Amino acid sequence: KDLYAIENGTIITPRTEMMFRGTSRREFSFTFTFIPKDSGETEIVHKIIKEFKVGMAPSFKVAGSTREMTIPDVFSIQYMHINGPNNYINKIGKCYLKTMDVSYGGDKFTTYNPSNGSGLKGAPPQKTTISLSFQELEIMDRANVLDGF
Repeated sequence: KDLYAIENGTIITPRTEMMFRGTSRREFSFTFTFIPKDSGETEIVHKIIKEFKVGMAPSFKVAGSTREMTIPDVFSIQYMHINGPNNYINKIGKCYLKTMDVSYGGDKFTTYNPSNGSGLKGAPPQKTTISLSFQELEIMDRANVLDGF
């Protein structure tokens, strides 16, 4: 074999066959850290976290003796720059929120003084980090990629 390869200047390689089984749905992860400066921003952070938690959860519908689950919210995610879309970053199709992790405090857990008039009970954390993992509903094909996805 080696002598044949040297004489002809070619190498015989073993055949590699593969079966294309398709592609999977794309996933996107984002991490945000919130450090509110006042009670108003603390309320906003609390509402953002609650909105994502509610959006990723289904509801139960009871119809007679059967329980059905509704579909969780669908999210539209877009990368922006100043007043418009950032076309240098790929588009993201409609997604659902697959996982959400919330971390309160950071290295050293510290809270602000308990808020009295805000309607919340307890002391709000000085730092909150959320990690969101989204998965697209559609499988992207070549036409989607050419369209910027």
